[in-house]
Amino acid sequence: MYFINYSILFLFLIAIVSLKGENASDSVLPFQTSNSLKGILALIIIFHHLSQKIVEPSILTLFQNMGYLAVAVFFFVSGYGLTSQYIVHGEGYLTKFLQKRVMKILIPTITASIIYFLYYCWNSGLSYAIQISKEAILSTNSIIINGWYLVTILYFYILFWGCFYIFKEDREQIIFTFFGTICYILFCYKAGYGVWRYNSCLAFWIGIVFKKQEKKIQIMNRFPILTMSVLFFAFACSQKVCGMLETNLGNIGGSLITSALFAILMVFIVSWKKVQSTIFDFLGKVSFELYIVHGLFIGFYRSNIVFVENDAIYFILVLLSAVLFAYILCGFDKKLYSLACSRKRRY
Repeated sequence: MYFINYSILFLFLIAIVSLKGENASDSVLPFQTSNSLKGILALIIIFHHLSQKIVEPSILTLFQNMGYLAVAVFFFVSGYGLTSQYIVHGEGYLTKFLQKRVMKILIPTITASIIYFLYYCWNSGLSYAIQISKEAILSTNSIIINGWYLVTILYFYILFWGCFYIFKEDREQIIFTFFGTICYILFCYKAGYGVWRYNSCLAFWIGIVFKKQEKKIQIMNRFPILTMSVLFFAFACSQKVCGMLETNLGNIGGSLITSALFAILMVFIVSWKKVQSTIFDFLGKVSFELYIVHGLFIGFYRSNIVFVENDAIYFILVLLSAVLFAYILCGFDKKLYSLACSRKRRY
């Protein structure tokens, strides 16, 4: 069943790229392509979470097991993008790295957290909102639905900065970011966190390696169909083996490899030809906010406040509301970020 579903998805993604695209640039993942890719991934994640709410069989069934795979590609894009900027700007990129990158995570997170807190108060009462806030703080999580990603990506930003600030050689940077990634995985496992918090994060490190070894890797672009076919076969086999493993550690290891292979496959698909889509580009620009707010509307339209029974209407309302609100929130967060930066310059 997995093989059939992923085969359909594989062909669908190739069709998207082939219908509207140009020959890829010298970079494996140029900015415009990565932005459109993030738009595709945002939709996959929304469809994944909607598939858990819509009971009736539908096309969304395809996305039931896609969540951690899409997140893995997000991690890959982050690792690859940060390394690209470092290579272009050099050591100067790290000077205000924490200030700029951390603020771009914290501002949307704080804004959205306030909105979620108000929603919890409206839907379940003040005591529940306070309780869930306390639980989120104690478990190093977030009151934002699926907000674990925000905590995790913040850790990897700090890890990237630390390793690239302290170590100057490519080999050292690769080794120590890998060590930091493994430490995070082991910490989450020992702490008893849900497997979804760490079964895709190896892709962040792979994104760094890809950028560092980009010239060597681009040789495979000479044989795009063969490369993608081999990667897809390896991914499908890894998914199958992962499903057969009975031990927790074996299953986690299998998931890490599977998600990493999927991230590489996706990147090769979109790097084969540059994705040029106005819709995906727009969604990519608001993908971070879209990730933050879509859970709010998935819950809101089937809550004590309002309950939409029809699955089709529910699907449309969630999608449209999430995109619109993400766009508004993105503009608001940018203004807050600009205001914060201008104040710091004064002092």
